Amino acid sequence: MEFYYLQDSTDLLHDHYPDCYGDGNMREDNIEEWMHLYFEKTIKFNE
Repeated sequence: MEFYYLQDSTDLLHDHYPDCYGDGNMREDNIEEWMHLYFEKTIKFNE
C-alpha cells in the first residue's frame, strides 16, 4: 500500500501540486534522490 502512496505523491509533484505523503522533503527536483534515501532507510530498518 505504501508504494501506491509514494506513486501518488510523485504524480502530484510532477503535476506541480504539493506532496501529500512522506516527510515533506520530497520536491519535484529531488524525487529520485528522496526515493533512493527512503528505500535505503527502509532496508536498513528491516535488516
